[in-house]
Amino acid sequence: MENNYDTRILDSRIAFQLLKTLVDLGDVKAKSVFKSEIIKRFTSGWPPTIIYLIEQDYLDYFNDTEQEMLFNEIKKGIIKTFKNNNDLPLVKLLIDKGFIYLLEDKEKENNLFIRALREKCLNLLETQKDFRTYDDYITANLSYFSTPDQREAYYVKRYNWQPDKDVALPIEKLVKWLILKGYFGALTINDVKFHPKLQLIERLYLNRKSDYFDFYTLPKNISLMNSLKVLELREMRIRKLPNSYCNFTSLELLDLERNNIKTLPECLGDLHNLRTLFLYKNKLEKLPESIGGLRHIERLILSDNKIKVLPESIKELKNLKILSLSNNDLIKIPPQVFEISNLKELHLLGNRLNELPKKISNLKNLEILDLSDNKLHFIPREIENLKLLKTLNLRQNKLNKNRVYSLNVFEKDSLINELMKDGNII
Repeated sequence: MENNYDTRILDSRIAFQLLKTLVDLGDVKAKSVFKSEIIKRFTSGWPPTIIYLIEQDYLDYFNDTEQEMLFNEIKKGIIKTFKNNNDLPLVKLLIDKGFIYLLEDKEKENNLFIRALREKCLNLLETQKDFRTYDDYITANLSYFSTPDQREAYYVKRYNWQPDKDVALPIEKLVKWLILKGYFGALTINDVKFHPKLQLIERLYLNRKSDYFDFYTLPKNISLMNSLKVLELREMRIRKLPNSYCNFTSLELLDLERNNIKTLPECLGDLHNLRTLFLYKNKLEKLPESIGGLRHIERLILSDNKIKVLPESIKELKNLKILSLSNNDLIKIPPQVFEISNLKELHLLGNRLNELPKKISNLKNLEILDLSDNKLHFIPREIENLKLLKTLNLRQNKLNKNRVYSLNVFEKDSLINELMKDGNII
């Protein structure tokens, strides 16, 4: 402190860790110096250092605008490494970590290793047998079963497989492997756009729990796979969804659970065929106004985020049947929720709600209402108008049991006993 945090006094590694400790303890002046030290390391152009800093979440010390500016500088060093055809170990490291997805097609052409990798990928795609149905797949692998019924019985017994269950076909598994290894980034726009097998793929299930993978290295070229209906990107440390992902015109299910997403692109509303959107356990504070464009959506899972308000346009989701806002920062139920007339399930567990508005009676189709673990003192009599209600969870609130008993909706003793379990309603 006496030397204004001059990092030249100590060994750079010791000074860096000391600054980090001070910043984490809330030292504002140390934070300014610490951010300067992080920038020095990020802009050094040395890939192992850059990768280490990203994997250890040092980008979190910067706001979104600063991150964008910083990563533009980082990208310059990454591209320079890719241009160096003689430094194969570093090129391989960057590909394995997905940084190949930063490159434009012209930049890929300048690297001999990437060009060779592209040919290998195209060859793998060409030679991979393409089973269009699950029956085709098990016919090829279990040809000694003479009838489809025998094959189905075998799989039901051995793998608990059901005939209507989604099963990843071999070509889908190959593409998943290419993407997660970074190899898919060697393919050009035209390679993906005009490849007959890639244009037939309808499902991609991607997740990477242990290795680094975030927004800056998401494969943007998969947005050219026009037949995709299901895209799962679970636990991939995604910070931000690229705008190019709004081009999935056929997409019906998008799973982004357990990532680090803080904001969604405004173009999200362009996914007009989307029916299910999973955003459980991210860092969302709000949703884009364009979400009202998801006119066909039926399931919207937003639990375990930091949402305080909802956009006005959410009332336009007339086909929405399941809305989960559990474990957010809601102080009151946004009034536009009561205009989603076809809603069957509303999950609001673990917020800070102290009131249930009378407008709850507008949700005539509601079958499940979860208000547990809030701060409710009162249940309006209008709840009696929810004639289709089957499950109502009011545990862990501050309700007066006598007032609850007086409502006709609680006329069944078994329901009352369930609600009173463990003394959660006082």
